[in-house]
Amino acid sequence: MILSRPFLAGLAILVGIELIAPRLPGPLDLPRLLGCALLLPVPAWLARRNGRAVVERSLAGRPLGAALQVTTVLERIAIPLIYGLAIAWGGLLDLADALAPASEAGRTAVLIGPLLAMELAVRAVELDIADWLRARGFVPPSTLVVARARTSLLLACGLVTVGLALDLLGRWRALEVWLTATDLGVTLGLLLAVPLIATALPPALLIALPTDRRLPAEWLEPIRAFCRELAFPPRAVRLLHTERRMVTAALLGTFWPFRYLLLTDGILATLGPFELRGVIAHEVAHARRHHIALKLAVFVLLPAFLVHPLTRLDVGSLAPDEALAALVAVAVVAWLGCRAFLFRLEYEADLASAELLGDAAPTSSALRRVSEMLPASTSWLPGFHPADRDRLAALRAWSTDPEFRRRFARRGRAVRATVVALLTAAIAWNVSAHAQSWAGDRCRVALLTGDFRHAAALCDAASDDDPDWRDLRAVVHAAVELAGAGGDWASLRDDLADRAWQRALRELDAAGPAAALPYLQLATVVPAPGPVRRTVLRMCSALDDDDPPEAMRCATHLRTLPDVPAEVARAIERIEPHDAATQAIGGRN
Repeated sequence: MILSRPFLAGLAILVGIELIAPRLPGPLDLPRLLGCALLLPVPAWLARRNGRAVVERSLAGRPLGAALQVTTVLERIAIPLIYGLAIAWGGLLDLADALAPASEAGRTAVLIGPLLAMELAVRAVELDIADWLRARGFVPPSTLVVARARTSLLLACGLVTVGLALDLLGRWRALEVWLTATDLGVTLGLLLAVPLIATALPPALLIALPTDRRLPAEWLEPIRAFCRELAFPPRAVRLLHTERRMVTAALLGTFWPFRYLLLTDGILATLGPFELRGVIAHEVAHARRHHIALKLAVFVLLPAFLVHPLTRLDVGSLAPDEALAALVAVAVVAWLGCRAFLFRLEYEADLASAELLGDAAPTSSALRRVSEMLPASTSWLPGFHPADRDRLAALRAWSTDPEFRRRFARRGRAVRATVVALLTAAIAWNVSAHAQSWAGDRCRVALLTGDFRHAAALCDAASDDDPDWRDLRAVVHAAVELAGAGGDWASLRDDLADRAWQRALRELDAAGPAAALPYLQLATVVPAPGPVRRTVLRMCSALDDDDPPEAMRCATHLRTLPDVPAEVARAIERIEPHDAATQAIGGRN
């Protein structure tokens, strides 16, 4: 695998903690940060220690031993383990908030910096070990090591670039609010990002991966002839250097100007011209049948159109066991459907390659040859490629059974019709959901750009029975109460937030969390509202949503923060006895 698994696991931990179980904000804890910083060199140290020890024992014909096996396992999980510790315990999120309170690019750089540093340090050690082996006459896979480092760096740069785009967007407040704070804007932003990423990613990967325009001399003319036969531009073929560790080919890119056919050095060393002709035909068939566009529609566009409608579903009325059962059922159906869809595309590419060549033999021969060279998978997880024996059986049926061809073609048309129907239904549902939230989007834009008078007018025109307007109306009325008709957002934002915070404290003390909540939302509109304001907002939101455990977690966290106002301390004292009584009742039941 060219992508680094430890680096991807670290990013998954970051996303999981940020989106699924967000950490409560707090002040910088320098001892914890220092402790995590001291752990950053551990993955590289393990890689150096284990790498040389494994090689020396292998050359000497000795077993690895229990201790070395344990440290090898630790080496594989060290990067995500230390990174998860830095986020969940070490206060890396608080460090990012402190160093880059008003910059998404800066915050992203701080968050992924330690992860990237550990990744690059490990790759540097692996290159050093490769040089050590090369001096002893061996040929280590240093090319793949460089590729993993480059792709990790590319991914990190891509994330920082997204942050830079958001920072630049902040120069136009109305546009920033539309694209980040409204339902329609978020959907349009996702749809706009799809073609941009699809266009920029293939050239970027060609730079990051060890690819080469120059094909081996003995393959140059045959590959050009195959491409001309299949009407595929020969200039789009690239050699992917893997030191013969990977025996595969891949089609990269959605659009023709940025579409490339990657052939690994391993597949060129394994196959002859007859089999390679089938491999190239298989990849060209993916392009001819628009498989990348189909994958984009199913795995990117369809979820993008479904995000907003799904968030409007009333899942809060479901019991926890019903919600869990529904989630499991949807996940299983989605898994099986995606797997069947990807299987279908591979079968289509196989049979379309036979159709392009007028013969199934080249593709069949290539499949048999590659399956003989590669070891059988030992993973217990089902893959997203059909078994080679099933693909060979389909190719044989295509060659001998005209009725099979007709059935297969009908099913292909049915698959495409299903994708179009699902996409059409998702778009219709999305449009309907946005029509219902359009007035609310306009109100949010007016509110967050300082036009409080217009926001209030939109609230007054909305139905009193619409629950979606309850919270928004309360925030708008609070803004009008504190700042009248509003004004220039950059001028009034800080003063509005401070006045809202003082009013929120009075309401919290006198009337409770529900009354303070609208003012707390206005108190946190500044780029760096501080951990106390943010935690009090989460505590009051949890109480308003009838979530006592989350409210109690916030209350306990507030006790550890400095400079907590007396009004907040008194609110915490009122919450904790109620929560203790609730737990006692639950225990007796």
